[in-house]
Amino acid sequence: MLRILFKVSLGFIVVLLSSTSSLAGEKKLRGGWYLLEPFQYLDESKGNEFLTGLDVELQKAIASKAGYDIEIGKVEWKQHQIDIKQGTRDVAGIAFRNKEREAYAHFSIPYRDETDGYYTRPGNLKNVEADSVDGLVKKIDGQRLRLGAIHGYEYTDDAINAFIRDPKNSPKLVFVNNDYQNFHNLLNDEIDGFFADQIVASTLAWRMGIRDKVKQHPVKISKPLHLMFSKKTVSLDTVNEFNSAIEAVKESGEYSRINRNYIYPILLSQTLDANWFFIIDIIGTMAFILSGLILAYRHSYDIFGAFVLASLPAVGGGIIRDLITNRTPIGVLSSPVYILLVAGMVMAGFIGIKFYQRYGESLGFKKALKNVSTHLLGFQINTLDALGLSAFVVTGVVVALATKSEPLWLWGPILATITGAGGGILRDVVRSEPNIGALKGELYPEIAFIWGLFLSCFILWQTHQSVDLDNILWAVIFTMAGCFATRMVVISLKLSSPLYKAKESLPQSHK
Repeated sequence: MLRILFKVSLGFIVVLLSSTSSLAGEKKLRGGWYLLEPFQYLDESKGNEFLTGLDVELQKAIASKAGYDIEIGKVEWKQHQIDIKQGTRDVAGIAFRNKEREAYAHFSIPYRDETDGYYTRPGNLKNVEADSVDGLVKKIDGQRLRLGAIHGYEYTDDAINAFIRDPKNSPKLVFVNNDYQNFHNLLNDEIDGFFADQIVASTLAWRMGIRDKVKQHPVKISKPLHLMFSKKTVSLDTVNEFNSAIEAVKESGEYSRINRNYIYPILLSQTLDANWFFIIDIIGTMAFILSGLILAYRHSYDIFGAFVLASLPAVGGGIIRDLITNRTPIGVLSSPVYILLVAGMVMAGFIGIKFYQRYGESLGFKKALKNVSTHLLGFQINTLDALGLSAFVVTGVVVALATKSEPLWLWGPILATITGAGGGILRDVVRSEPNIGALKGELYPEIAFIWGLFLSCFILWQTHQSVDLDNILWAVIFTMAGCFATRMVVISLKLSSPLYKAKESLPQSHK
């Protein structure tokens, strides 16, 4: 009897497990990805590569809300479409909706937009001047320009897709698997241009170091993207579950968070790598170094002491910031430029001082320097310092984004303040200076905080809108200009903290 009961129980358990396994299998969907940074790519920054990107994380978040798990395997886009049609894969992201695909696939509601642009070499832009996509395609066709295109890809405008599908245009088309290959073909003069998502193209050009070798046409085209499901394996009930999940992800703020974490660090980093930003950053860093050198000279520090006093305001704030956020590698370790700049200026400063002390009288330098206004010299140094502060504020906010420091409206301005003013404070602490200007009345860290808050709030607002590269650039420029102007007004009017003034005005007995 016990043996019979045991067998019945064992059979019941087996049936239950297999039923549970079957249910779990029903909750799994087979997806795919191809290289499209920053939307889907392998991250190798921490030693072991893992699949990530905006669309990868969005698809996972949406599927999780719907109660599903997506297994994402690598597949080229053309093959992915074949798999969806045949039912060997269940879902595809980053998909445009058209009548051809509707024959074999269900589509979700839009989950984000894509904006495409036409990319070519700078000298070729004059050949394709146009005010619309139709006009641009006509110019490409009329001049028999060679066009790069991704296998099986649907572009944002019907005129582009019609041109690519027209058999008579096949000699002018060069098909590839991703936009990396399009860029290589463009640089190797195998094509004259190609259409691509503007964020993808901007990111790839930045990664490849070719931003000055390619240009985007002014005409842009936007279109909503959907999740695409195989009609052979996915029911409309499942699609409706995903539609509800898409709305839930957007309403919960998770969409904005994912968008902010993956898109904006990359786009802002591209701005930081621009030549104009680098020049401003270097000029400001030199002003910070010079402030340390002046203190070293006034208080008779040796050359190592001068190096410490010069390097702390220049890179100290960034080091503190990176240690707080656990950023790896620490910024100053990723490039030798700043430490070499400190060492070079300290060496040049000491050589200049020795030369001045030995030959200054005979060559007339001392007499000439007496006629130089100390106030004017200080104003010039402060002007350069204000430029540096404006650059460091932007860098601090970018690091807050890159390290996913949340909430951004808090950590953005805090890290901007640490980056801009932390090094100078640290220098004065090392010197045992009792009157640290940044902490005793001088309006300096407050400026960094205010403009860091402005840029952080703009990014938070922008994540709820369609991504616009021009808006991001202008926000950075406006932040830097505002920070610089504010600092110059403070210097000119000799403004100090209102709280500090209030303390000075208190009766003697309250001090």
